[in-house]
Amino acid sequence: MNRQHAVFVAGALALFTAVIHLVFGVLDLYNWLVNGDSLSILPFAFVALSLIVFLLIYTYSKGLLREAQAYAAGAAVMFLPIVGYADWHAAGITEPALGLDDAGLGHEHSHNGDGHDHSHDDDHDHNGDDHDHNGDDHGHSHDDEGGVIEVTIDHLRDDMIGLSTKVAEFVALALFTALAITER
Repeated sequence: MNRQHAVFVAGALALFTAVIHLVFGVLDLYNWLVNGDSLSILPFAFVALSLIVFLLIYTYSKGLLREAQAYAAGAAVMFLPIVGYADWHAAGITEPALGLDDAGLGHEHSHNGDGHDHSHDDDHDHNGDDHDHNGDDHGHSHDDEGGVIEVTIDHLRDDMIGLSTKVAEFVALALFTALAITER
């Protein structure tokens, strides 16, 4: 793969994940406004991520960023939703650290260190049906899982949209990182 192809593929994957996040972020905000659904920080983060990706693509296409800067920024932006997914579904560090639980913008996951009792009352499934992973009400527990990576993988197995965006983000992260490192 030559450099131009790598830039195109990385940009296309970033655009793919931005569009998916924008759609689900806007749908969650719409459901909150119209239907009174519970609200978390997630739809705001989704929309913000999308806007950052769109802005990065725009500034790169207009030559407003040097290539090395654009690639490094692209890698950083693609890293954030991967870590965010693991934190949201498994680690649960960001919400209490930012006081989001107290502000009513958290979600109902127990991250008490002795297993992960995910009650699925958090309504962060992006399709309005109580985190049942695309209609499959599997009601799983993470009590026998080992940690953040295992719980995250368990969630990705049940979340094909999440899996597709995480794969796209990971490949884009790798390509942007390689491009940034090899930039002359």
